[in-house]
Amino acid sequence: MPLVFCLCFLSTVLDYHAIVSNLEVSINIFSDRTVKNISEINYTSNMISWMREDCVSRNNFLDYWWYSQRASILGFRINGFWQWIIALPVNLIAGIWFFYQAVNNTGYGFLGSKINFDDKGNLIYDTSSINGQIPTFHDFFTVILSFLMALIVIINAWGWVTEGSRTDLSTAIKFSDVRNIPTGTFNYGGSTTWATIRRDVDSVIQNYIPQYRLNYVNPPNISINNTPGSATGIRMLIDGKLNFSQSSRPLKPDEKEQAKKKRLTLKQVNIGMDGIVFAVNPKLKIQGLTINDLKNIYSGKINNWKQLGGQNLKITPYSRRAEDGGSVDFMIKDVLKINKFGENVKFVEDTTNGLRKLYLDRGGIYYASAPEVVNQCPIKPLKIGLEKNKLISPYKLPLVPPNECPRRRNALDTEVFVSGKYPIKRQLFVIINQNGKLQQKAGETYAKFLLTEQGQNLISKAGFIRLPRTNCSK
Repeated sequence: MPLVFCLCFLSTVLDYHAIVSNLEVSINIFSDRTVKNISEINYTSNMISWMREDCVSRNNFLDYWWYSQRASILGFRINGFWQWIIALPVNLIAGIWFFYQAVNNTGYGFLGSKINFDDKGNLIYDTSSINGQIPTFHDFFTVILSFLMALIVIINAWGWVTEGSRTDLSTAIKFSDVRNIPTGTFNYGGSTTWATIRRDVDSVIQNYIPQYRLNYVNPPNISINNTPGSATGIRMLIDGKLNFSQSSRPLKPDEKEQAKKKRLTLKQVNIGMDGIVFAVNPKLKIQGLTINDLKNIYSGKINNWKQLGGQNLKITPYSRRAEDGGSVDFMIKDVLKINKFGENVKFVEDTTNGLRKLYLDRGGIYYASAPEVVNQCPIKPLKIGLEKNKLISPYKLPLVPPNECPRRRNALDTEVFVSGKYPIKRQLFVIINQNGKLQQKAGETYAKFLLTEQGQNLISKAGFIRLPRTNCSK
């Protein structure tokens, strides 16, 4: 019986560990199939869902245990007021009764009340207190084994209590709720898409948590062949020049292989979403394009705006190099679905130069992250769609004319991205080096900051799409 009691306690700890592991899986440590399998474990999946809905932290074992006592009876959800009136009393009474039965029926003097010794050191059993049963060696072995197992479990559980879950990245509300924040200056860099986040979110983190200092690092010797971007940031992380990096695309197999050759393991944590917006010169009489139009433009099949209903102007498509930017790689492979750009594409170092080209070139077209494009004055963002009669505006209608900017600016319509109506969006990732050292802790802490409710709100205000909202919003 004590062994059964210990195993029941152990199962509670493993339930907690399963929840932590599920969260760990959700940030792409394991395969998508593993995610699906774990999600199919009803109890674990339900507890995660319930804790999110009730805004309960999963940062340590005690938080989980206390919530599990009041949230359900035999796996059935108990809501609101009834948690305290029904579920909690029933579960606590059942737990106390079970513990009492375990100790009273088969303890055999484990607490010192039923076993005595004679003058020669032999055991004397008070059989009257145990209904005439004489314990066997197996009974004592079971008790000792139970005690040792329980001790190990409790010690491990206490570790979770004191340190918190290192993989729970989504339950904190404010930056100040994040635990185990490392102290020091941490180098990071990567995607230019993240520029707005670095300006509007990271600066707030610095104000709230001054001991956690962020230092943005550009790639050395910046040129047209070596510009900031997702690929460059990941490369610098692998080379040890960054503590963690920012990416606007998932890790590639070859990047994982490069890291493996240096005995590194990289993981990616999704912190939000972003849309890609195309823009042209305001004087161009084109309001929108289809994905197929864009494919024909950037592959060189269409070279005059007259072919698309505009003026008789040569089309000059601009882009950053595929080797440097996550946005470019995403555009080629996932949106346009071509092997490479046509020879008509001209390359620029960054988005600032790309937008400047549009201002000077009436036939130019360029694309970049939505927050970098939509509210700019000297350009016109385009509607995009899969069909000509179903073009979706990435900005809130009506379009603000250039002569009213900067007094009034176009604003991003986040709803069309969240709903999936706008056809071009992708995920944003923090890339972390899992070396078990300070670098890993720095990267995980940064991801935790961004996944707090405060961080998600700031990401949304910066023009990006936050992850699905829970009822924990403050």
